Amino acid sequence: MHLLVTIDDARVQEEGPAYAEVLAGIKQTGIQVTEVVAATPGQDNEVVGLDTDSPLVAPMPLPWLQRSKIVSNLVRDVGRPLPDVVLCLGSLSANVALEIANAVDCPVIAECWLASHLKRPALRASQVAGYVTASAGLASALRGRQVGDLVVTVPFPVKLPDLNHEAADVIPSIAVLGSELDHDSARCLLDGIRTVVETIPDLQICLELGTRTGDPTWKYAESIGLLDRISSISNASNLGPLVSQCTLTALASCQQTARSVVDLAMARGSVVIQADHAFLSEAEREQQCILLEATAEQWAKSILDLLNDPERRSRLGKASREHVARRNNPDVVISTWTQLIHEASKDVTYPFANTGTSGP
Repeated sequence: MHLLVTIDDARVQEEGPAYAEVLAGIKQTGIQVTEVVAATPGQDNEVVGLDTDSPLVAPMPLPWLQRSKIVSNLVRDVGRPLPDVVLCLGSLSANVALEIANAVDCPVIAECWLASHLKRPALRASQVAGYVTASAGLASALRGRQVGDLVVTVPFPVKLPDLNHEAADVIPSIAVLGSELDHDSARCLLDGIRTVVETIPDLQICLELGTRTGDPTWKYAESIGLLDRISSISNASNLGPLVSQCTLTALASCQQTARSVVDLAMARGSVVIQADHAFLSEAEREQQCILLEATAEQWAKSILDLLNDPERRSRLGKASREHVARRNNPDVVISTWTQLIHEASKDVTYPFANTGTSGP
């Protein structure tokens, strides 16, 4: 079995470490993996893949006039055996995945991870053998729209840390993730944190800002006097083990329906707080703190209640750890990926065999 994976730079930045672990696990099952990564104009350094020292390289998206030549060269470089399945990770890699699949006559599996993918996935249902997502809520919504026969939920692999996260002398901290995706919601959340700081003045903030220069969320944090307690990062996924040690994890945006760094935070017992939205699963509603109304007042109240109630925080943290231990077990995750690849190559339709992981 041969899997060809296309992944763009944005998805590498968002979930590179998690997918590197996935590809390494797939390779250990005996499946051959070939990576196609994005070409960077003027790039002189050697390109390195997620789990491949010498991946294939292509412009993403493919330029219209040169796509035929580029795809022919890619297929030649892939060699034999030709891919049995193409996995598309990242929106900009979609036409690369589709063109290669058409050239070698094999099925495509496309990843969905954004709320907008419910209506506008990277590839249309008629173009793919199936969709894969780490979000059980998004998978359920996709099935409800009947976007295709095969919609599979495969969580990110997470090894449960063996540590005591709730040490009594730890300074309280909160990780704010996704602020670059929704600046209005981020400002509302920061207003709530400013109220919390009046009661808990030693609260520390880890703020994810993205890579954009002059981020308005940073400027707003400065304007309300929070900068002296903020540690800013551009990408929480690349610092998952560090970020996940925060006492609380607040999601400023619901656009990304699943993130490996959130799963890792839950595995460490960090309580996740986020606003209610349509793609939350029942398990997430039970094990996280969900705001019915994401106002500054509600953010402040929820954060204060959790920081002042270590018993409730411990109870939610324990439930989160148990959930991740069941859902994100690396062996089960890799087994599900392997089944998905084999099912897709045989053009088998839903329901997927592993109902425990891929079911609603």
